Amino acid sequence: AMPPVNWPLVRTHAGSGRKFLFIGAHAGHVEGLPVAEGRMLLAELLEHAT
Repeated sequence: AMPPVNWPLVRTHAGSGRKFLFIGAHAGHVEGLPVAEGRMLLAELLEHAT
């Protein structure tokens, strides 16, 4: 198994300079938020994006 890795939630596209959400079902939590709150935020963002 691979160890967990931190990735930014918002990234900048190298070509266009536009910001985008970097989320997926693999995300487990949001750093700086309580686990339950972070998971709820991730679920809402994923629902909105798909």
